[in-house]
Amino acid sequence: MHKSGTPDETSSNATFRLAESRLPQSEGDLRAIFEHTAVGVYRTTADGQVLMANPALVRMLGYKSFEELRHRDLADESHYEPQYPRSAFLERIERDGEVRGLESAWRRKDGGVLHAIENARAVRDPSGKTLYYEGTVEDITACKVADEQLVIFKRFADESRQGLGMADLAGNIVYCNDTLCRILGENTPCGALGKNVLAYYRDKDRKRLHDEILPQVLAGQPWAGEIPLVSVDGEVTTTIQSVFLLYDSAGKPAHFANVITDITEQTRVRKALEQDEEKFRLMYERSPLGYQSLDADGRFLEVNPAWLEMLGYRREEIIGHWFGDFVTGPSVALFQERFPCFKATGRVHGAQVEMIGKDRRVVSIELDGRVEYHADGTVRRTHCIVRDITKQKQAERALRESRRTADDIVRTIPAGLFIYQFEPPDRLILVSGNPESERLTGIRAEEWKGREFNEIWPEARQTGITEKFLQVVKTGDAFETEDLRYADERLTGAFRIRAFPLPERRLAVAFENITGRKQAEEDRERARQFMQTVIDGFPESLLVVNRDFTIALANRTVHEMAGGQDPVAAGLRCHEVSHNNDLPCQDEGHPCPLRAVIETRSPVKVEHTHRDSAGQETSVEVIAAPILDEQGQVAQIIESCRDITGRKQAEAALRQERDRAQQYLDVAGVMFVVLDAHGKVVLINRKGCELLGYSSEELVGGDWFQTCLPENVRDRIRGAFDEIMAGRLEPYERVENVVLCKDGQQRLIGWHNTVLRDARSRIVGTLSSGEDITERKRAEDQLNRNREQLRSLVSQLTTTEERERKALAGILHDDLIQNLALCKMRLDQASARDTDDETNRLLRDITDRIRELIASMRSLTFELCSPVLYDIGLEAAVRDWLDHNVKGWHTVKFDYEDDGQARGLAEDVRVFLFRAVRELCSNVIKHAKAQHATVSIQTQDEMIRIDVKDDGIGTAASWKHAKGDESGGLGLFGIRERLDHFGATMDIASPPEGGTCITLMAPLSDRDRV
Repeated sequence: MHKSGTPDETSSNATFRLAESRLPQSEGDLRAIFEHTAVGVYRTTADGQVLMANPALVRMLGYKSFEELRHRDLADESHYEPQYPRSAFLERIERDGEVRGLESAWRRKDGGVLHAIENARAVRDPSGKTLYYEGTVEDITACKVADEQLVIFKRFADESRQGLGMADLAGNIVYCNDTLCRILGENTPCGALGKNVLAYYRDKDRKRLHDEILPQVLAGQPWAGEIPLVSVDGEVTTTIQSVFLLYDSAGKPAHFANVITDITEQTRVRKALEQDEEKFRLMYERSPLGYQSLDADGRFLEVNPAWLEMLGYRREEIIGHWFGDFVTGPSVALFQERFPCFKATGRVHGAQVEMIGKDRRVVSIELDGRVEYHADGTVRRTHCIVRDITKQKQAERALRESRRTADDIVRTIPAGLFIYQFEPPDRLILVSGNPESERLTGIRAEEWKGREFNEIWPEARQTGITEKFLQVVKTGDAFETEDLRYADERLTGAFRIRAFPLPERRLAVAFENITGRKQAEEDRERARQFMQTVIDGFPESLLVVNRDFTIALANRTVHEMAGGQDPVAAGLRCHEVSHNNDLPCQDEGHPCPLRAVIETRSPVKVEHTHRDSAGQETSVEVIAAPILDEQGQVAQIIESCRDITGRKQAEAALRQERDRAQQYLDVAGVMFVVLDAHGKVVLINRKGCELLGYSSEELVGGDWFQTCLPENVRDRIRGAFDEIMAGRLEPYERVENVVLCKDGQQRLIGWHNTVLRDARSRIVGTLSSGEDITERKRAEDQLNRNREQLRSLVSQLTTTEERERKALAGILHDDLIQNLALCKMRLDQASARDTDDETNRLLRDITDRIRELIASMRSLTFELCSPVLYDIGLEAAVRDWLDHNVKGWHTVKFDYEDDGQARGLAEDVRVFLFRAVRELCSNVIKHAKAQHATVSIQTQDEMIRIDVKDDGIGTAASWKHAKGDESGGLGLFGIRERLDHFGATMDIASPPEGGTCITLMAPLSDRDRV
């Protein structure tokens, strides 16, 4: 029964209903603000538990969801920067009840720092006890970083070794740092302020600056180039300047800015370096000293011409071979013993080894050198200067043998030697003579000792030789003649004579018979023949060409090119032999080596197509070097031609194969990237360029990590790459990471990686194929969010359904069953009175029907909502349901099994599982045609396991019927649909012994659910 209220109550109720109707809309507005505001909003407990945080704060701290953030323990001081401890925040808010404008610094999930302004208050109960804190967080990280960068830039400008200057649009200086002040010769920056920039340039440079450079910059085109500055004291400094515009906040030009680098010293060093490089090149090519370079295993990497000449080998006979193959047996053991020490110490000095020349002669050499290392400390190569000390060793042996007496030294001189004592004014007295002098002249020095020169040599005065010798003693200037004719009754012949002064006014006269010269000429001819034999052994053509293109020297290969004739004797020119052409080479495809060497006075290397007398064409590599005359002019060139036809064909095939491979890569649907051991891009296909927004030219040769990775992951990924290159880390075969595109976007790439190795299995780079999975990841994330939302809705739906069932069961129990019970009582009272039999039978029949109706409604009440399920638990509810609603009512015999363990289940999961068990048991009763069934509940691996097993017709038949029966309950299909939303699973199987076994698995606690 409802009572009518007073007018005031009616008005109040109407107002309340109006407010209540608008409440959902207000809550929705507040929820939208909470979800979408850029300011972080939170609620935490005093002991550091996160109760609530909006999406903005979750993003600020780098988490994916609030569920992930809520496990963060705020009481852990490691979550804050040391200068902003949480203890200071707690002290202040507990003291004042709130904090306003508190600057703090929190640690993000990825280790970064979030700078923030906090406003918070303490929410307390009536007794003053703090319930929780709630507040807002404003992200000021960008401002903080900007302030720090401004301070850093100011310090950078002050400390920069480059001049930094700024002038207004009229050219008047408004700023300059200390470095620029020094270049301009000003004592302080104030000395330059207000002056026009043109005052510090030369006249011709002022005009260029005024007429060309500044207008170009004003037009929006920055200028950079080399231009000198003139200080206040007139000193000229060579600089590289970069001039550009600075704009005001409205985007209008405001100032000229100039970055100035003093390159005076660099220019001097560069010129000196160029000179040094030229000297080194000449020294390498023309040095009389040999040079050799070995790898870490002792194999030849490089030798210079002097080394080859020293031992008589060709370069291709040396490169790649082991050093020990070219030394004598004792030296092999010495090399094996000392080479590891050389690699370890990095230097060697004065090491002596005996090497075997191509003609099998033994050559003694002395080595001085050092080791060049890789960045990781491993040996890259050695550099050694090689000196031929064979003659020195021979001389040392001879010297040791001859040092017994001074007479021995004189006796070992290969020429005749007489020593005279000068006695003024014009006498030369014989002191001694060596054995060779006695052999050449037939005069015994001991017999003629003490006699005067003209007495010994009566014809000397007539030839003028006496006067020449006296001039040597008096002036100290040596006298030398190549061909002196002398004849007397004892001696006749031609001699080479050298007279030179000795201490104590003595004169030494050394002489050789002219026969020795003739012998030397014969030796030179033999040497020429030997050289011809050597060059004839070269498989490559080798020739010397005069400035008029005629051939001065040629080996046998050139003879064959000339059709078997001697090109020197025939007076042939080089182009007639090599190109079968009457005119010298002059087109761009065949530059003339002779002309190039004459023009540059340096060695050149060109490629030609030679044509022999039969018209056969050959691709060759021509190396030509200058032969200079006494005036330093190119007199001839020495030219060698190597057949590179095979190499050219191989290169063409390689290019074709490379182009084909590039085409394959370019049509691929994924990006391919090849990096070298230093992280430089070696190759990238078209898909990779399109995805990153770069051209191939912009990426190839550049640093992959610096160009294509965001800064926050760059160092970590680069570190892993370096570990892989060093062989200390296995490459990740499958990995995901973001890349940075040219337009600033970041894309998520799924990579497949492998390492590249050289012929010696050393890691030299990586090959990676990548697929853009950005959109897929976004879709997966959205799907996960939708699933989470659906799970939440299913949970709410289950809870709502059960709440409605409980309400309906309450109505049935409290209203209908009670009223029916009251009616039954009254009918029982009526039948107890004295009435006729017919009326009693009628009343008893009505009472029986009401009793059955009460029993049915009570059963329906338990079907809608089992009190045992809420009061005792799932296990008791299932056992109770089987005892009262199944056993004795159906032909199937049900048994119940339980391991007796206590289990904590969320209410919605408990309700769902109870209804699912009822549905499965009903399915057994209706469709399985079983005689016996078992319901088993146990705990397994932090999960609750429920098995419903029967001995019926099997899975397929019962499942077919169950799918078609959706008239009531969940149905097996409905159970399957809701399982995933509770983090649960269902498995249907047919055991070997027959029947069906359905297994449900669900998490024991709510924290296991997402």
